[in-house]
Amino acid sequence: MPKVYAQATHIQTDIPTRLLGPFDTDEEAWDAVAEAEGHKLTWERTKRGHMASTPTIRWITQTYRYPLKADTCPGD
Repeated sequence: MPKVYAQATHIQTDIPTRLLGPFDTDEEAWDAVAEAEGHKLTWERTKRGHMASTPTIRWITQTYRYPLKADTCPGD
C-alpha cells in the first residue's frame, strides 16, 4: 500500500532538512508536521502533492509506493 511522507526543505538553500513518515494518509502527515513545527499549517495542493511553508521551511507531502529510509530525502 502506498505511504505518505512529509519532507522539509530549507527555502533559501533548497536543502532537504527533515523527512517524516511513513503515514497512511496526508492528514496524518499534516498532523506530524504540525507537531514538529509547534502549530498547524495551511496546506495547498500542488503537482507533487501538498505544500505548506513557514518563513524558512517548505513542507511537501508526497505518496510513494515503496518505503523510504528515514535518512533519505526524495529527489536526492
